[in-house]
Amino acid sequence: MHAPSTLFAGQVLIFALLAALSGCTASPQAASFATNSPAQASPTLNSVSTSTSLTPSPQSSLSPLATPAAPLEQALHQFTGDALVYARPDRFLMITDASGQQNMWLSARICNMMNGSIEQRGIWSEDGRYLAITCNHDPGSDAVLTSILDTRTGKVQRLDLEENWVVAERWSPTSPQVLIHASGIDAANWYIVDAPTGQIATFPALSKSNDTAAWSPDGAQAAIAGQAEGQPDTVHLINVDGTLFRQLSVDQEPHYYGLNGPISWSPDGKSLLLNRQLNPASDTYTYQAIRLDVDTGHVQTLTESPYDSLEFQWSPDGAWFLAGHTGRPGSHVGQWSLYDANGAFVRLISTDPNRDHIAIRWLPDSQRFVIMAVRFTDGVELIISDLQGNEQVIARYPDNGPSFPALAVASSGSLVATGLSNQDIVIADIQGNEQTIVQGRINEWRPRP
Repeated sequence: MHAPSTLFAGQVLIFALLAALSGCTASPQAASFATNSPAQASPTLNSVSTSTSLTPSPQSSLSPLATPAAPLEQALHQFTGDALVYARPDRFLMITDASGQQNMWLSARICNMMNGSIEQRGIWSEDGRYLAITCNHDPGSDAVLTSILDTRTGKVQRLDLEENWVVAERWSPTSPQVLIHASGIDAANWYIVDAPTGQIATFPALSKSNDTAAWSPDGAQAAIAGQAEGQPDTVHLINVDGTLFRQLSVDQEPHYYGLNGPISWSPDGKSLLLNRQLNPASDTYTYQAIRLDVDTGHVQTLTESPYDSLEFQWSPDGAWFLAGHTGRPGSHVGQWSLYDANGAFVRLISTDPNRDHIAIRWLPDSQRFVIMAVRFTDGVELIISDLQGNEQVIARYPDNGPSFPALAVASSGSLVATGLSNQDIVIADIQGNEQTIVQGRINEWRPRP
């Protein structure tokens, strides 16, 4: 297992500091996953009836949940532009447009109404047709499962796998196929599910696995970091039929400990960005952001830090990427850097010592990005920056910290969703003009076909 000082400990520290920064007594509800003994079921994809009528028990401070007046596939037709999927503070999954007047309940008749195991989550296929919904289904079990909603037909298909923690992670960039991460007691397995047919491809079992994976840009392979029996952490390149294509080793460094944190595949398909963890002494860990050449296996170290692993954000055109920490207010490690596609360092993103950069997302033009930052004396700032470092603050939210996920940019590039520690999600245009506020935590914007 990776050192407890990495992701989990960092998340605990984040929420504690956010509560102190915002003055709130209640921090956002974090998703917690159960890990009971896995059910013994063969990997199949079953249809679920959508005819049952259920009555929710929402928190009293929130408006009552109501199922759509029309069938869900018809009701979704009203969302013709940018639409945001989010989880309310009571964990139910919703969709809204920029006006905030069309909030609609997405997980009705799919998820358990008691809703105690996990904050409901939804991720969209690249064409915006399919929505993979992860939640607790059965009020008699803590199992977390995933269903796939076809928004064109209204059909709901439930994934029945052997594990009791079945989470949709990422859709293919080229086809309606979704990577599924499933955990039992001793193993973490990965699957690819084809949404139209329900066919499931099973990846080689790993005794230990990262919680993230990355699709190749052409959708032909997936990269997963994990440990096969008797081996150190390795990058496994898997074909879409579940067969192993190749393994890439990154353990040449002395004191190699493992791979930790997110994986990112470059848009040109030539390299992977990863986090390598070293253990040079007892209870001492070092984290390296590395660039791995997919063809040659050459490893380039980008940066080294005593802090947690970095995340990576590629520009849409693949010419640049940003690397940084999601940030911990007050720790001064929420810093990001700009690199070109070959891994050459370009510059630091804003060196203001009074600011931690919590999240960064590219705009579609690949020349600008949005920064969500905590200014220690003035709450949260929303900033537009170009490649040269010219910045414009477009919005400020005093007396607030960020909620995680903190930031999402609509595929049109015209709207930004910002998560704040009072559980507000502010939807604003790219000039910072507020459009609406809804309560909850950000999932993601629906892609535009």
